[in-house]
Amino acid sequence: MDDALSKPVEIAALRRVLQRFLPDEGAAKSDETPAPPPPTAVKTHPLDVSALLALFDGDREFVDRLLAEFVASNAATCDRLQAAAAAGDREGTRLAAHKLAGSARTVGAADLAAAADVLEVAAGANSGGDHVAMAAVCVSELERIRKQITA
Repeated sequence: MDDALSKPVEIAALRRVLQRFLPDEGAAKSDETPAPPPPTAVKTHPLDVSALLALFDGDREFVDRLLAEFVASNAATCDRLQAAAAAGDREGTRLAAHKLAGSARTVGAADLAAAADVLEVAAGANSGGDHVAMAAVCVSELERIRKQITA
């Protein structure tokens, strides 16, 4: 089981494992994978783009398209989240928050994922918290991401 890869799979790691089993067709090019930039000590952006660049082998054009789709898709999820919270629909709120948290984690949007996680737990536990205000925090975090990727 030394060849098991966990998700999300980094392209460079997948390439290394595959090269062990594929026939050698000349010089291996696995060393050409660009190293991700070092993490910053102070978080200034709501999205860690360096993790996505490493995951997709430094393909900035693809990452930009992926993030644009992330924002568009999750704007609709935020609309559903706000509507469910305003209607007092705890299950609808919980499901929308769960979807938002998972997709935020996938692209490295830790603050958005954390805000959605809090709302998901609150809605599921019927905590009596202000779900509308919590949903507004999620919308605000998604807007911060949109600003970052369109800057």
